Amino acid sequence: MPRRWWIAAAFVCALAFVLLVCLFFNGFKSADTWIVTPGQPRWAILAFFCALVGKAMIWLAIRASPAAARRRRGLCENCGYDLRASVDRCPECGQPIR
Repeated sequence: MPRRWWIAAAFVCALAFVLLVCLFFNGFKSADTWIVTPGQPRWAILAFFCALVGKAMIWLAIRASPAAARRRRGLCENCGYDLRASVDRCPECGQPIR
């Protein structure tokens, strides 16, 4: 998955986090009926889950990009050595070629 999609998904998780936190503290009332009452713990749990998923997606976007770029150029993901003439392992660091 390209890096920009990870960042977009993390942005959506951040928006969901903000919405769930607002629901937890303020609730949602429509026509004198509480649809979501304030202070329900399930909204806080969902907000926490969205924050964790968003953080993981941002971490994956940052972590995955350099290795993918190196792989596309025919370089070792670990050290950046040119692997076009190598068959099995990187001669520089010994990492298996994928």
